[in-house]
Amino acid sequence: MATTNNAGEVRRSSYWADETKARKRASVRQERRALSERRGSKWSARFNAFTGHRVSRHESFPVQKTGWEPRYALDGSLYYFEHETGMVSWDKPDSLKTQHELDEDEAEWVWVPHPKNVWQPARVKSREKSGEVVVRLFDNKTVRIPHIRVMKGKLTGGVSQKVPLWPLKRSALDRVEADLVALPALDEGMIMHNLRMRYESNDIYTWVGSSRNVLISINPFQDLFLYGEDRMKVQKQSAIAEGNGGGMAPHVFAIANDALESLLLENKSQSILVSGESGAGKTHSTKACLDYLAFVAGSDQKAASGGNGRFEMMAASSSMGADHKVEQKVLVANPVLEAFGNAKTVRNNNSSRFGKWIAVYFDRYTKLINGASITSFLLESSRVTILAEGERNYHVFYQILSDPAVRDKYMLMESPEYYRYLNQSKATTADTIDDEADYVEVVDALEELEIEEEEQEWLFRTVAAVLHLGNVEFSEIKMPDGQRGCKLVGDTGPATDHGSTTDVPESIEGSGDKGDRNLSMVGGSRPPAWIALEHAAELLEIQDAALERVLTRRSITVRGEESVIPLKVRQAVQARDSLAKAIYSRLFDWLVNRINESFGEAEGKFIGILDVFGFEIFEHNSFEQLCINFANERLQQLFNQTTFGDEEELYEVERVQFRHIDFEDNQIVLDLIDKRPDGILNLLDDECLVPGGTDERFMGRIESVHADHPRFQGLGSASSKNRAVARSKDDELAFSIKHFAGTVVYDARGFMAKNSDTLYQDLYNVCSYSEDDMTRMLFPPLDEDDRVKVISQSAKFRAQLSELMTILRKTETRYIRCIKPNDAQKPSMFEGRKCLEQLRASGVFEAVEIRKTGYPFRLFHEEFAARYRCINVGYAYSHEDPKLLCREILEASPQAFAGVQIGETRILYRVEDHKVLELLRNLALATVVPRIQTVWRLGLGRRLRRNLIKAEKGLTDAMNAEEPDLVDLETAIDDVPDILGSVGNIFRINPPSLEAARKLHAGLEQWESVEEDFETLEDIEDNTSPDFDRHTAEAYLGDADRLREEGFPMTERQKELYDHVKSLVLGKQAEDEVGELAEEALKEPTRDKVISAARESAGWTMPRNVAVAKIRETAGRYEKLDEDLKRAVDLVDHELLEKAVLEADELEYTSDSVEEAKALLALPDKKFASLELEAAKRHRDRKRRVQRDLRIRELELATHFSKYEDFFANERIRGNVYHGFCASSLRFLRWNSKPSEPSNAILEEIAERHRDSTSTTMSPMSGRPVTQQTGPRSRLGIKFSLNLDSSLLYTGDRDNVSDALRVFGLIKTYMGDSKRGRTDFVARNNAGYELVCMGLDPDADFLHDEIFCQIVRQLTENPKEESIAAGVDLLCVCITAFQPSDEIMENFLTVWVRLHLPDEIYRTFVSTIHEARFSESFDDRVDELMQLDRVAITRAERRESTMGRVPMQPIRNEDINNFRAKHVLGNLRKLFKAYAPPSGSRWSLRHGWEADPWAENKRFESARSLITPEDFGLKSLQGLGSPDPILRPPGGLRGALGRFSSSLRKIPSMSMMTAH
Repeated sequence: MATTNNAGEVRRSSYWADETKARKRASVRQERRALSERRGSKWSARFNAFTGHRVSRHESFPVQKTGWEPRYALDGSLYYFEHETGMVSWDKPDSLKTQHELDEDEAEWVWVPHPKNVWQPARVKSREKSGEVVVRLFDNKTVRIPHIRVMKGKLTGGVSQKVPLWPLKRSALDRVEADLVALPALDEGMIMHNLRMRYESNDIYTWVGSSRNVLISINPFQDLFLYGEDRMKVQKQSAIAEGNGGGMAPHVFAIANDALESLLLENKSQSILVSGESGAGKTHSTKACLDYLAFVAGSDQKAASGGNGRFEMMAASSSMGADHKVEQKVLVANPVLEAFGNAKTVRNNNSSRFGKWIAVYFDRYTKLINGASITSFLLESSRVTILAEGERNYHVFYQILSDPAVRDKYMLMESPEYYRYLNQSKATTADTIDDEADYVEVVDALEELEIEEEEQEWLFRTVAAVLHLGNVEFSEIKMPDGQRGCKLVGDTGPATDHGSTTDVPESIEGSGDKGDRNLSMVGGSRPPAWIALEHAAELLEIQDAALERVLTRRSITVRGEESVIPLKVRQAVQARDSLAKAIYSRLFDWLVNRINESFGEAEGKFIGILDVFGFEIFEHNSFEQLCINFANERLQQLFNQTTFGDEEELYEVERVQFRHIDFEDNQIVLDLIDKRPDGILNLLDDECLVPGGTDERFMGRIESVHADHPRFQGLGSASSKNRAVARSKDDELAFSIKHFAGTVVYDARGFMAKNSDTLYQDLYNVCSYSEDDMTRMLFPPLDEDDRVKVISQSAKFRAQLSELMTILRKTETRYIRCIKPNDAQKPSMFEGRKCLEQLRASGVFEAVEIRKTGYPFRLFHEEFAARYRCINVGYAYSHEDPKLLCREILEASPQAFAGVQIGETRILYRVEDHKVLELLRNLALATVVPRIQTVWRLGLGRRLRRNLIKAEKGLTDAMNAEEPDLVDLETAIDDVPDILGSVGNIFRINPPSLEAARKLHAGLEQWESVEEDFETLEDIEDNTSPDFDRHTAEAYLGDADRLREEGFPMTERQKELYDHVKSLVLGKQAEDEVGELAEEALKEPTRDKVISAARESAGWTMPRNVAVAKIRETAGRYEKLDEDLKRAVDLVDHELLEKAVLEADELEYTSDSVEEAKALLALPDKKFASLELEAAKRHRDRKRRVQRDLRIRELELATHFSKYEDFFANERIRGNVYHGFCASSLRFLRWNSKPSEPSNAILEEIAERHRDSTSTTMSPMSGRPVTQQTGPRSRLGIKFSLNLDSSLLYTGDRDNVSDALRVFGLIKTYMGDSKRGRTDFVARNNAGYELVCMGLDPDADFLHDEIFCQIVRQLTENPKEESIAAGVDLLCVCITAFQPSDEIMENFLTVWVRLHLPDEIYRTFVSTIHEARFSESFDDRVDELMQLDRVAITRAERRESTMGRVPMQPIRNEDINNFRAKHVLGNLRKLFKAYAPPSGSRWSLRHGWEADPWAENKRFESARSLITPEDFGLKSLQGLGSPDPILRPPGGLRGALGRFSSSLRKIPSMSMMTAH
C-alpha cells in the first residue's frame, strides 16, 4: 500500500525501487552500447559524418585490416580473403602457413605403392644417378623405387605394380572433392585417395564432371538413411534452388532428377545406365531411381492419399485412371522380378542374374508417369540346373518351400536339401534374406500388379514342377537290339521299344505297362524318381507316361521316316535339364510380358534405366562372361562416342579454342567378337549347327581365323607378332581377349552346351499337348510341317543388345558406376586394389580425363549471368545482353578469369575458375541469405497465423453451433490439413481447438449410437408394455448420463428421446413432481430453495413444465453470482464488484460476499488502489501491478505536487549551484601546470570565486519561502536566456560541460532563438536531429537531464510564441527518444508539464514515459526510427525530381541532411502521438470510474500557469518547415534501405557515408 511521510514526501514507485529492473535497464543500455560499437559509430557520430561536426570523444573507429584472413563460407567451407585487393582463395596462402607447412609444400611428393590402398603419398628424399628414387613414407620408413619403375613385394601386396611416380602437392591431400574433375591431379593415386576419404566419411557418391551425367556409387553395406521420403524432398527442393547451373551434392536422386528435368524441358527421352559387378549395388541404385521418379511424378497424388509407405504414396488417383497406377506398379514389380531373376552368389546375396531395361513413360502435358515397360535379356537359365559352390538358385524356389500351404498344395518337401536343383551348392540359406517374408511380399505385389489368382496359382505351380522335374533320375539299361538306353531309377519294368514319342499317350491309369511296373515294385512302393515324375506331370497337366518317354527316348525323322532312338543316361539328363530351363525361361518371359500388360500401353518420351552386369574378370571365365563383356564393350563405345564426339562438337559450335581429344576406339574388339562371318560368336553359332560339333573344334576354328588378331591370343597364336600380352594358361581350350578394361582369359569348355538350345522336338510337343491352357501358351502347338526353331543364346542376346543400343542412341545418357568395396560385404572396409580394378573396368579414369582435358563446366549465358552476377557486390551492370553481361561480370571482378571461354551460347571454364566463382557466389549469398530467411520466415509465420485463424474459426463455429452437427464438425476437422497447407507441415502446429473438436466428435458419435438405442424404445408408450425391458432401458440411460456428465451436447431429437426413455424408467409422475417442486420454489424464491429445485430437475433435458425452465435460469444466475463475487473480491476489480453488487440487488440476494464487495466499493481511491496493487502482486499480474503502482504515484504526486512546483528547487540542482564550475573556471584549470592534480588552494579559490550567496524571499507563485542565489550562478538565471557559460547540472567532468554548452546552442537553434533566426529550417532541423543523437549516445546518459533542464529553462517566461511551440515540440520528441535518469527528475518534469502545458500534451507525455519505462519493445522501435534516417536519401531524390532537376544529377549533401533530420524527427513525433488518449499507454490506463486527482486539488488550479494556449494540442505539433506530414516511405524499412543503397551509388562523393 502506498504511504507518505510526515513531510509530504512522495513514495518511490516500485519500478524505481526494484533493483532487478534497474539492473535490467542497465543491461539494456549496455546492449545498445555494444550494438552501437558493432555498427562502428554512435548515433551522434552518424550525424557528424554527414554534417562535418566534430567527432565525439566516445567514437571508436574500426582498425583497418590488411593481409590474408581465414573465413568461412555460407556452407561452412574454409577459404581465405585478402583485405587490400579483395582476392579470395581456397588454398592457404604462404603468409598464413607455419614453417613446417611451408617445408612440406616446398618438398617433392609422389605416389608410391601401398599394400591395401594401392597408392600412398611419399616425400622424395633423393634421386640417385642410377635412376632410383628414395622416398620417405608417412611412417618415416624409407623405400627405394627402382629405375625400371616396376615393383613387386610386400609394399605392392605381392603383385607386380608399375610406379609412374605421379607428382603430388602435399596440401591437396587436405581437401576432399565431391567431383573428381575438381581434383588438382587426375592420376590413380589422387582419385583413389579422394574416393577412399569420402567413403570413410559415409559419402558414397561422387560426381565425374559438372554435367552430372556420370556418378560413382560405392556400396556401403549398411543403411545410411539416404533414401527416405525426407531425403527425396530435400533433393527436390535442392534441385529447384540450385537450378541447372548449381552444384547439387552427388546422389542417385540427383541423376534421376536431372534426367526427369531434361525430359520435361527438352522433350527428349533419357536413359540411365547402371553397371557394376555382382554386389556393387546396381539393383539398389535402380530401385532408388524408380522411387524418386515415382515420388516426384506422384507427389500431388500422395498428398491426396495421405499414405506414408512407399507404395501408398502413389496410390491416389491421377489422370491415368484408377486402373493405371503406373508409379506404384513400377515399384511393385521389383520384388517380383527379384524373386524370379535374382539369386545368391558368392559375392552378393541378392544378385540380379539377368539384364533389365525399365522404361518409364511420362505424359508431356501432365508431367506424370503414364506408362512403363520392362525388357529382360540374358537370363542365366543355366542356374536353374547347375549351381556353383556357395550359391543358391533363384529366390522363388526357396520362397515357395517356406510356406506350408504351398508345400502341401504342390506336394513339396520343406527342406531344400531334398531337391537336386537346390542342394548342389550346399547353400540353402542366405544372410539378410527372409524367404518366408519375401514370399508374402511377392504375393502382395502380384495382386498389386492385377495378376489374377488363377495366373498366380499357375505361376507357382509351374515353379514347383521344375523342382520336381530335377529329381527325376536315370539309370543305364541294355535295349533288346543291343543299344544302350536308360530308364528311371527304380523302374523294374522290361525295356521295350515304344512307338513315336510325339503321340499323346493314354491315361496313366489305363496303361498296362504302368500297372505292371507298379506291381513289380518292392513292397508296392514307387521309387522317388517316379514320384517326382508323376508330381511334375501332374503340375504341368501332362501325362506322366508321355513325359517319361520323351525323357528317355527321342524321335528323329530321316527322309520322311520317323524312328525312335533310346537316350543314354547323359543325354537323358541333358534332355531333363533342357526342359527345366526352357520351362523356367519361358515362364520368366511370360511374367515380364504380363507385368508390362499391367502397366498399360506405353508411348511418348521415357526415362530408361538399364541394370546390366559390369565388366567381369574372374579366375574362370566362360560363355556368360564373354556375352557380358561384349555388352560392356558396346556400352563403352557408346560412352566414348557420346562423350568425346559431343565434347568436340560443342567446342566447334561455340567457337572456342580447344585441344583435339584422342581416344582409343574399341571397334576392333567388337569386330573380333561379333563381325560376320568370322566373329567369335558367329563361329560359335556355326559350330552349334554342325552335327558332331565340339568345343575343341570351335577352339580350333577361332585360333586359325584370328591367329594374327592384335587383341586375340589362343594356344595356336602364341608366336604371333601382333598378339596382345595375355596371361598364360595350360588349358588347350583357353583363349584371351584384350578388352578396354583389361585382358580376360576365357575357357571354351562348355561354350557349345551353353550356347545351344537342346530342347528336342519331343520335349516341346509334350508340353504343347498339356491340358493346361497357360502351359500350352508357353509352348504353342506347331503345324505338322513346322519344327522347333533352334536359336542360339548368343544370337538372342546380340539381337536384344542391338535393339537396346538403337534405343540408347536416341536418348540422352547418364551413367551410374557401382563399385563393390570388398568381397566380405562388410561396412567401412575399402579394399583399394579391388576398387581400382572396378574403376578401370567401368571407364571412370577415361571419363575423368575427357572432362579434365576440355572445359568441364559450361553454362548458357543466361544461366551464368543469373548465377554469378551477384559476385560483384554493389556493382551496377550496364549491359542487358546476356553475352555482354557475362563478360562484364568477369571483368568487374578483382579475380583473374583468364581461362574462361565465352562461346556463342555458353560460358565454358575449368575447375580452377569454377572454384573461385563458387566461392565468390557463397560470399555474396552470405550477406543476402539471412535477410531472405528473415523475410521468408516472417511470411511463413504470417501465413501460418492466417491459416490457423481460419481453421480455428471453422472448428469453433462447428463446435459452438446451437445444435451439434456431426457432419459439420467432421468436415471442419477434415478441412484443417487442407487449410493449413504445406506451411502446417513445416511448423507442425495445430489449431488450439483441434483436440477439443476431436473429443467432441467422438462424443457426438457416441450420442448417435445412444440415439439409435433410444429409437428402439420410442414406440413404447408405457413401462407396463410387454415390449418394455427395464434392464435395457436403464443401460441406455446409463450410457446417456455418462455422456451428459462428460459435457457432450445433445440435439433436440436426442433430448426428446432421453426424456421419453427416462419417463419409461421412472414413470411419468416423476416428471410431474419435479414441476410441482419448481413452482413451489418460485413462489418465495431463496437461493437454497431455487438451487435445490434446479438440481432435482437436472435429470430431465426438455421438461414440459415452464416453471422448471424458470427455476433453472434463476439457479444459474445465483451460481454465477457467487462465482463473480468471489472472483471480484479476490481481484479487487472495481468493474466486477459493481456488476456483482447490481446483480445481487436485482435478485434481492444478501451474503457476506455481497457486503464485502460493497465495503470495497466505498473505500477512498488511494486505499482501493493500494488493495488493487496487492491483488495484482498476489496474482503476478505485471501489467495491472504497474498500472496500479502508477495510479498510486499519480494520486500522491497530485496531492504533494507543490514539492516539485519549483523546477529548480531540486535538491540536486540546488546543491550543484554551490559546488559547480563555470566555463571560466574550467579554462583556468586547463591552463594550470598540473590540471590533473590541482592544489587545494586553487580549488578553494575557484570555489570561493563562484560560490553563490543566498537570501530568502516569498515566492509570488507558491506563497512559500524560496532561497535565492546572488552569486555567479544566479546570473545564469532559471528562465529563458540567450547565454549560458556552464552546465545547469553538476557533472564533475570538463568535457561534459562542453557537451552541455553544445546542447544549449542546439536548443536555441531549434527554437529559433539563435542568431540564424527562425526561417533557416535546414539548420534548425539539423540541430534538433543532432540533439536527439547526442541524447541517444549510450555513453552520454548524463545529458538526458541536462537536455530536459535546458529545454524547460528556455520555455520558462519565453516571450516568443513560435519559440515556445518549437520548444514544446522538441520536448515531446526528446521524451520519446530518451527519458530522465531517475524518478526525482521525472517527477519534476511531469509536474512542470502538468502545470504549464495543456491536458492532451500532459496525458500523451506521461503515457510516452510509461511506455518507455515498461515496454520491452520501445527501445527497438526508437532504434528502428533512427535507422530510417537513410530513407531521407530516397525522399531527397524524389523531391529533386519535382523541382525540375535532371533525375541522374547528384544530390546535394545539405538537402540530404535536411530531409534526414526532418524524417527522423517526424517519426519520433509520430510515435509520441501514438500514445495520445484515449488509448494512451497500456501501462498508464485510467479507468472510467477513476477521477482525475489533479482536478480534486484546489491548490493545483491556482498554481497552474499555461505557457501555451488551451487549444494547443497534438495537432499543433507539426515540426519545422513545410506543414506536410512526414510519413514512412512505402515498402517499409526493408524496401527503404534497398532504395537507399541504390540511390547511394549515384552519389560519387559519399564514401564517408557508405562507411557508416
